[in-house]
Amino acid sequence: MDVAIQARTNPPPNVCQRLVLRTNPKGSKTECVFGDGTAILISNFMASLIHARDELRFPLELDTADAGTQIYIRKTNPEERRRDIFQAEIGYVTQPRKDRRDNLSVAAEVRGSCLGISAINLRCETLRDYFYVGNRRHPWDRQPSFYELLRVHPSVSPAELRIAFKLRSLELRTAQAPTGDLRALERAFNTLAQPELRACYDTLRNDPTSPAPFPRGGFGSLLVAGGLSKDGKTFYASRILVKWETALPSRLEVALPSNIAEQVAEARRTHHRFGEFAEALDHIRARLESVPIERSDLQKLCSRLGMPGDFDVASITWKPDYDAFFYNQLCRRARCLYLFRSEYIFDLERMVVVETPQLGHATYLFSKPASMSEFLTIYSKVARGDILRNHSNVAERLGFLGRLIHGLKPGAWLKDLKVRVGEPLDYAEASVG
Repeated sequence: MDVAIQARTNPPPNVCQRLVLRTNPKGSKTECVFGDGTAILISNFMASLIHARDELRFPLELDTADAGTQIYIRKTNPEERRRDIFQAEIGYVTQPRKDRRDNLSVAAEVRGSCLGISAINLRCETLRDYFYVGNRRHPWDRQPSFYELLRVHPSVSPAELRIAFKLRSLELRTAQAPTGDLRALERAFNTLAQPELRACYDTLRNDPTSPAPFPRGGFGSLLVAGGLSKDGKTFYASRILVKWETALPSRLEVALPSNIAEQVAEARRTHHRFGEFAEALDHIRARLESVPIERSDLQKLCSRLGMPGDFDVASITWKPDYDAFFYNQLCRRARCLYLFRSEYIFDLERMVVVETPQLGHATYLFSKPASMSEFLTIYSKVARGDILRNHSNVAERLGFLGRLIHGLKPGAWLKDLKVRVGEPLDYAEASVG
């Protein structure tokens, strides 16, 4: 692509062309004073990009340049290596396609073109490093993944993703995290919440040279740096400077435990104390993905690794949004506890109960097997969807009895559990919650 070094030319009709003399801060705006004595008000951010001797092009009768106003900043100082800057409202953005040099790029339509520029050309690499990264100051190969920012597994479901976003947002706001961290979290959620963008992002993680589409097809205000084509109709952007982001709305309402702040604080203390064992715990989690391990065996394993004796192995897969009420009630009735994947398998006197220590999951009930070892062998080879749909008769082989929904009243869950295990009801206890 050929980008011309701009010379002074006559501006199109209804367009002003002025040389900047100086900028004067005025509170929430900045006054940009030109050599002929005229001036306009611009945002403080845009003012930070403008220097004396820069040439501005903007529509006639413009008193204030807000976000979306078409304005072109041409850098005339030969000692400055900065690119020209262009701000405009854009419309539809094309899908990625290769140019004459085999570079993948997209073209964004300039809405209501009044400066003679009808399109903005953006390379996919530029889009990737702006829309599909958590930290825009780091190169692609040093980026934390969006899944890491949200602290979820890449196979996370849409519902779990929304819960994770709300919880992580709460944690960051409680910790008074920098605005940039919150923006990165919103960007991660907005990308992964859209199936087509999530698929694109997953592809980029495996192959950074893959096509990167403009999110949601374009539309909005764009501020870019780059250079103008020879004919003055296309702006070739090498960098995106600003595009405001807000997390997509969600109809999902999350009922957080009343002591969520205390749980988050306790999780931080535990992480600080056992951080040196993070790698060993990752190996244990990887092992739990394939085979259930009894709690006492895990405790012995952790002891051999040098962990303090008061470390509760149940916390290996515990999520901070989980209400400990359910876990405590099942522990009181369990003969044995196994950890498997992200689940707890409780061996009760009259049944087997599987619990996921995370908000939004139900309790799964199974009849008492003749052999617990055989039950675990079968269970470790199937998914919950297989059980619910009874694939290959697996629900019958496991003795699946049904599910207990946690709901908003733990007491109702406890009442149902007692009925299932054949315990007499204690109405005072069952009214909890």
